[in-house]
Amino acid sequence: MRDPAPRQSGAEQISRIRPSLPYAHTALIALLVCAGYYLGAELAFMLRIPSTRSAIIWVPNAVLLAVLLLTPPRTWAIWFLAALPAHLVAQSRDGGFVLVLLYPFFANVAQVIIAAMGLRCLAAAPPRFNILRDMTLFVLIAAITAPALISFLAAWLFVSVGWETDFWLVSRGRFLNNMTTGLTVAPLILMAAESGLAGLRRRRGQRYVEFALLAVGLGGTLYLTHTWTTVGAGSIPLQLYAPLPFLLWAAVRFGPGGLCLFLLVVAAHAISGTISGRGPYVAQTPAENVLTLQISLAVLAIPLMFVAALIGERRKKEEALRESEERFRWMGDAIPDVIWFTALEPEKILYVSPSFERIWGLPVEDLYRNPRLWTETILPEDRDHVNKTFARWIAGEKVNYHDIEYRIIQPNGAIRWIHERGVLRLNDQGKPYLASGISTDITERKQAEQRLIVQHTVTQMLATAATLEEVTPKILQAVCKCLVWDLGELWCTDRAAGVLRWVEVWHKESIEAPQFVATSRDRTFMPGIGLPGRVWSSREPAYIPDVVQDSNFRRASIAAREGLHAAFGFPILLGSEVVGVMDFFSQDIRQPDQDLLDMMATIGSQIGQFIERKRAEEAFHTAQMELAHVTRVATLGEMTASIAHEINQPLGAFVNNAGACLSWLDAENLEEARNSVALMMDDAQRASEIITRIRALVKKAPPQKDWLEINQTIREVIALAQSEVQRNHIALETQLSDDMPLVFADRIQLQQVMLNLMMNAIEAMIQVTGPRELLISSEADDSKGVVVVVRDSGPGLDSKSLERLFEPFYTTKPQGMGMGLAICRSIVQAHGGRLWATTNRDRGASFHFSLPTGEELA
Repeated sequence: MRDPAPRQSGAEQISRIRPSLPYAHTALIALLVCAGYYLGAELAFMLRIPSTRSAIIWVPNAVLLAVLLLTPPRTWAIWFLAALPAHLVAQSRDGGFVLVLLYPFFANVAQVIIAAMGLRCLAAAPPRFNILRDMTLFVLIAAITAPALISFLAAWLFVSVGWETDFWLVSRGRFLNNMTTGLTVAPLILMAAESGLAGLRRRRGQRYVEFALLAVGLGGTLYLTHTWTTVGAGSIPLQLYAPLPFLLWAAVRFGPGGLCLFLLVVAAHAISGTISGRGPYVAQTPAENVLTLQISLAVLAIPLMFVAALIGERRKKEEALRESEERFRWMGDAIPDVIWFTALEPEKILYVSPSFERIWGLPVEDLYRNPRLWTETILPEDRDHVNKTFARWIAGEKVNYHDIEYRIIQPNGAIRWIHERGVLRLNDQGKPYLASGISTDITERKQAEQRLIVQHTVTQMLATAATLEEVTPKILQAVCKCLVWDLGELWCTDRAAGVLRWVEVWHKESIEAPQFVATSRDRTFMPGIGLPGRVWSSREPAYIPDVVQDSNFRRASIAAREGLHAAFGFPILLGSEVVGVMDFFSQDIRQPDQDLLDMMATIGSQIGQFIERKRAEEAFHTAQMELAHVTRVATLGEMTASIAHEINQPLGAFVNNAGACLSWLDAENLEEARNSVALMMDDAQRASEIITRIRALVKKAPPQKDWLEINQTIREVIALAQSEVQRNHIALETQLSDDMPLVFADRIQLQQVMLNLMMNAIEAMIQVTGPRELLISSEADDSKGVVVVVRDSGPGLDSKSLERLFEPFYTTKPQGMGMGLAICRSIVQAHGGRLWATTNRDRGASFHFSLPTGEELA
């Protein structure tokens, strides 16, 4: 809605020159000035005492002063020219030369110019008669100073040229009639022009009735005093004091405008009585009667004018204060926050906005009766901290600015977050006496923040966890702490039995629910039974404001004894299958929160995806181990001839030593026979070690990591492939560093990597006609790990082969499957290492793999 245009006063309407009609508007004002001047002069002549030339009030000066105060100075000359013909016409009734007629006009113009300029410099233009300062300046300048100055000057000139003989009589008469005019007529014209008809329209009906009663009362009083008053100066007090109560009434209820109007009525009544020859102002000479009448009116008007200004100023301040309070209350009613003011000694609520009822859920009247009610609603976990913080703030230990966040509990059990900011007001001694502030409901923001934190925390936990059993307690704890719940449980489905079984629980240290936990541990739930069963059967989250009142909650009696009320649960979904349910409990009664359920349903889906991912990883790991086993068996199959040769050597030596033993026994040489048996035992041990190594490579067993010496593992593989090396006329060289750290790895898997790299190197050199050289080296690198290199002198690798060498099913051998190197890389990566290949400068290729030695892998 657009704001209404500001109301223009009568002065603004008169002084504003419309761009569309500047000349017509100026001419209209000039015509009004001319008419007002003439009519004012005629009225002054009508109220003149017979046999005197001196007017009691001179209205034309009031007209001129009003128009000068209402219009800009650049237009004053126009109004003077407009008033001049009216002055000449009105004054011509007494005859005289033109100069004699013009002289009073110039005096009038000089007087109003002095008054207008003085008021424009020192007060508002036009003056605000409901402000004591403006009223005082108007009386001093317009009613006293300007008339006195011009009256004395005019009287001196009149006496100097011989037009008058009594200086004091002329100056006094002119001064008093202009003062009386300034006290009665001029303010009335200015206030009428300022308020205009709009001021009358703003009056209520009761005010018109009151105005009529005042007018009737004053008129009746004036009539009675006029009727009963005797002729003579002794009745002046009665004439003055009789209308005084009504004039005070006008000053108090209708301000300076009403006072001036009724003062004019009193003046007109006194003048009319004097003209009719009745009243206290007819006992002396006419000049003295006029003087007495004017002094009486001034004595009556000046104090009442100041009283009216004081009352008007106070009323204006009261209205401004009332409007300010109304605006403040409107603001307090409109904004959603709670605005409060509290007196400190004694503690008393001065004001609290209506939003308190919406946020706290309590009537505002209760807070006025009990100022500490707001602290009683604070959550117990926050109450002590808030009370201490508030006490330190009031005591001056903290800065005057107060800023704190806390939680409250509404009567319906809902928890709201409050952000409170306040300031202190200090007295002259520097001690706080008033606290004020604003309390904002930030529940939605806090809930959004907490839920984001929960989702982020759970996501991080699931990303780094190895198993569901490991991460479950952490998830329960994170949800309870971040979302302010007291106890959380995990239930998993038993497919065989068709029930939910209790798995895990977490609760705050301040919560003691041993019987509830024990009952849950021993209980199972069928679909649809209890909160977990209800969530299981519906596959949707569920919320219970108070489990004690829920007939389907089987543990209600135990929950009531241990103070558990609100609860919610959500399913852990793996596709469309419910694999588990999480439920949470609070000691407060809370209303359902659909946003909370939606967020927890998302977390349930995340946990289900975690389970699905772990199952897929386990299946992949199993398949990988199966493939690695097949690869090892295939590699050993390729080495059948070498293995047979390796086994035949100790077996042949065993047979020879057995024959020699028999011969030595026949010769009864027991010492030699004993040596032959010892050699037989060594040969059998050699054969057994070869078979053990082969069986270890062939055996299907889960990985078993342990601290290993990498050089020993390399030597074992070299011993196993020794026959292949010799059969293919390979010159094998080793450069194994002596200062090698231990690695945490699976022995069989590392042997498989070494065996595969050696066999690939041997096969690569079979077709080479030059020297066949195989170099195996090991050393510690700078990154606290070890590096093993297998270097051959074969044909090497082209750039295309280097890019795809470790891809599954890619091979450079005619009979290869393309899985050996891919499996080797996955094994090395599973140990936290890296496998890569390079081309030698002269010939052949080198395969490198690195393994870490950090204890974090243990």
